Amino acid sequence: MATQPLNPGEELVGIVGTFSFAEETDILPDIKERILFEDIDFPPLATFMSRIQGTEPAHNTTFKWMESIIDKFAVTTSSFNATSAGDETANVTFQSPGMRVGDVIHHPGTGQKYQLTTYVSRTSTTSVFKCVRVPFSLAGSAITGTPTFRVLGNHILEGQWLPIGQGVKPTFYSNYTQPLVEVATISRTMKEVATWWGSVFELDNMAAAQRLYADQERILIFGEGVEEDHAFTNEEGYSSEGVYRSTAGLHANITSIFPYSGDLDKATLNAWYYGPVFGGRNSGQRKMMQLTGMNVFAAFDDIANQQLRYLPEISTALGVDVNAVKVAGQRQVALVEEREYMNDVDASEYADTATIVYPDLLAIRQLGANFMRVGPINMGPRISEGIEYYSEFGLEFKGRGKHHMLTKTPS
Repeated sequence: MATQPLNPGEELVGIVGTFSFAEETDILPDIKERILFEDIDFPPLATFMSRIQGTEPAHNTTFKWMESIIDKFAVTTSSFNATSAGDETANVTFQSPGMRVGDVIHHPGTGQKYQLTTYVSRTSTTSVFKCVRVPFSLAGSAITGTPTFRVLGNHILEGQWLPIGQGVKPTFYSNYTQPLVEVATISRTMKEVATWWGSVFELDNMAAAQRLYADQERILIFGEGVEEDHAFTNEEGYSSEGVYRSTAGLHANITSIFPYSGDLDKATLNAWYYGPVFGGRNSGQRKMMQLTGMNVFAAFDDIANQQLRYLPEISTALGVDVNAVKVAGQRQVALVEEREYMNDVDASEYADTATIVYPDLLAIRQLGANFMRVGPINMGPRISEGIEYYSEFGLEFKGRGKHHMLTKTPS
């Protein structure tokens, strides 16, 4: 129907018309001012360590710590020849420099016990002794190969001299702090311009801070320990030379990696938990955190009714949700969904990954007074403003043998 002209002041009755509007100028848009952000959440490991567990100061870009094992409860040896009752063996080499005359050892396979009776020699890694079967009235059966014995301590004779002392020398480990930065910059003109979502500068500031949080998580997990001279050229053509420094994260430090193939099932989880995770004498504490991939969570859901019992969910704080699972007796595993192990990136590996960590043995070492510093950027002669989000930190990873990784072998 054609549009009929309307004259000012003219009253028309019974006339209906259609009018064309210029959408960009005439119609008021229906836009919500609030933006939906798909990725605003707190990364679990960085959140727990920095805000709940706390950080520790670092006084240099390289920081070190010491570890040692005091109870050397087992030792591997060379073979034992057969002996008559009360006779000494031939020379036996022990893969430890700390063995002493008087030490008694137990062989689990045969049940035989021997006492080290004559010192022969010692190096920085081994010691050599002659041994006698205990009780001395029994003959010794041959033990072939490279057997492992339990060390039962030093059994002295009545009124004899004291054994030599055993010293402990700790092992030094080190890591680096890593500078990490995000910035938000804007011209002074655009800072005053209003948009549908509010201030452009405020939005960019929020986004920069969130990116830094996410980067901290990825560095703590995937970081590689590097300290090298390097150079680069930025987008404006300026060159820089300096030291590139990166901290070694969980994956670079964990040495206990348990591969599996096919679907993750009850038998595989049993082999992992009852083997490297809890099976060793010094394997770790009774409570630990498990950073869990989405496919591993799916496997837990499938087998939970058969073996594992979910305890009530514990919402710790700051967005870190925990499901505690009892396994291997009274041991508890706190299952934490690790968003860096999701399906959207490299699903063939990390979605099928779970990493056992002991938070008490980890620490974020921050260089400077604050874990994250926020401050204005000097933009020079430009009519612009900027804010810098800066963090320099490193991962102190103690107890290498106590942290474990379960990962699927790529097909």
